[in-house]
Amino acid sequence: MLIGVMDIPRFPHHAWSILPDLQGLLDGLVVRDKVGLAPSVLWTAKEIRAIAPDLPLWINSYVSVALCVPADALTLPADASPAASVRRLWNRPIMASVHNLQELEYHRGADYYLWGHAFPSTSKPGLEPRSWEDLLGIVHNADRPVLAIGGINPGNIQKLAATGIYGVCLADGLWCATDPVKVCQQLKRSVAFMNGTA
Repeated sequence: MLIGVMDIPRFPHHAWSILPDLQGLLDGLVVRDKVGLAPSVLWTAKEIRAIAPDLPLWINSYVSVALCVPADALTLPADASPAASVRRLWNRPIMASVHNLQELEYHRGADYYLWGHAFPSTSKPGLEPRSWEDLLGIVHNADRPVLAIGGINPGNIQKLAATGIYGVCLADGLWCATDPVKVCQQLKRSVAFMNGTA
């Protein structure tokens, strides 16, 4: 599984033109705004629907926006309401961010779990990557597939091959690449190989 992440305040303007070309390559596009409000996410989601209607749309945090669009899936930050309680309002896929076993237990009931950051990341400057020991513990104890995020690119994805992850999420590694479509194609092949589906 290959998911793109659009952080609205940091999303490069030129990348809007790339979105139609990512249809059929990305399994989802997460729209999130960590500093803005729901109207910003809703407006952006509607724009994406207009220019790339076949791109599966995932909304971060805002159940109300996800219901309004409607979105294909919902993503939850680690400190959001537990996935099991959100499930009462949302019956489509949920991916919850988890960084350790406590957060994994907190979000039991999600369809996917997201762990990171795996490598040094431009979206988290100065922060050391998280412990892979935590990732391995999460993968071992999770009842659903685990994805990784943070600094992942075609040059380092193979380092994740033995962890048991199901897929990866990309933000700046996608939008700031010289050739985002090629990056998606390369990573999609790598993920398929890791999962034995290539």
